[in-house]
Amino acid sequence: MAVVGFGIGFGVATIAKPVILAERYDTRRYATLAGVLVAPMTLAKASAPLGRHPAHRHQLLHVLSAR
Repeated sequence: MAVVGFGIGFGVATIAKPVILAERYDTRRYATLAGVLVAPMTLAKASAPLGRHPAHRHQLLHVLSAR
């Protein structure tokens, strides 16, 4: 049930964000504002595997050395 609620929350946010931006600022500035809001999230998602690599390597070495 928590997964469904989590998914619904993201779905509502996806629909509500453009409406809120357009109402608050203006439809002419929507593309610029949407790009500014999305850029940091896109960079974080793209760099997440690079940040996980050293931790994963350390964990793998620990497991292999325990044998």
